[in-house]
Amino acid sequence: MNIDPQVRRPIWGPAAAGVAVGMVISGLAAFFTGAGHGWGSAVDSSLSLVGAPLAGVAWALRGTKRGGVCACVAVLIAGFTDAILWSDTVEEGVSYVGKVWNAMPGPLVMWGVLFVGWQVMAILTVIPRRKERLA
Repeated sequence: MNIDPQVRRPIWGPAAAGVAVGMVISGLAAFFTGAGHGWGSAVDSSLSLVGAPLAGVAWALRGTKRGGVCACVAVLIAGFTDAILWSDTVEEGVSYVGKVWNAMPGPLVMWGVLFVGWQVMAILTVIPRRKERLA
């Protein structure tokens, strides 16, 4: 974590990309509800509107204290989102995910890649690189 504090990294691009990812995830989740006859608990993934931009900023600031804080908060949001999504999906019935898969597998795969992607990026930002661990 010994990075020169004078080094400035642009954060608006990664933050904007995170907002875009969060919006796509939320839009697809709303689409999956099927007017109340689909996978309604997917809407829980809308917390990605906060988590994905934080993960983007954390990635841009990786190796700095601020980046570490953003990454930790993003990981906490990810864990909370995953827990409520899992709980609500089980309560609602996992069969609804199957219905979405049968009706629109492409959007469901895109949603999954984006949803897991921002979370993995946040986790990778929290884990120190080998070089930093040896320092």
